[in-house]
Amino acid sequence: MNANIRDYDTDKPIILETGKPPIKRETEITKNEQGKISEKQESELQDIILQMKCSFDSLATSFNNFQQESVKSEIVTETKPTLAWWQKTLIWCGAVFIALIIYALYKTIKQRLNTFKNGKN
Repeated sequence: MNANIRDYDTDKPIILETGKPPIKRETEITKNEQGKISEKQESELQDIILQMKCSFDSLATSFNNFQQESVKSEIVTETKPTLAWWQKTLIWCGAVFIALIIYALYKTIKQRLNTFKNGKN
């Protein structure tokens, strides 16, 4: 029985012809008639398994960090600072005051226009 194990170099760009990244290492495992593999091939397999475990652990750590960062950003966006009651009241009072000034100016201008029209004609 033969088995080929290909370790792809995912840090490099994908080859357009194959649609896969370049091969970093290719290992061929063959069993003899008794169904056993050689010690050299067994050590190669153990190295490959160890590298895959390290890669998986690294991916899992990166994924956990990504999840924690997204939770932090969600918390930050949910806790937006709002104005205190007295700040809102102050804004409303200022808006009412400005509206009263505009109304008083309107009445004054209207009264002076009427006086001007009535007094000059």
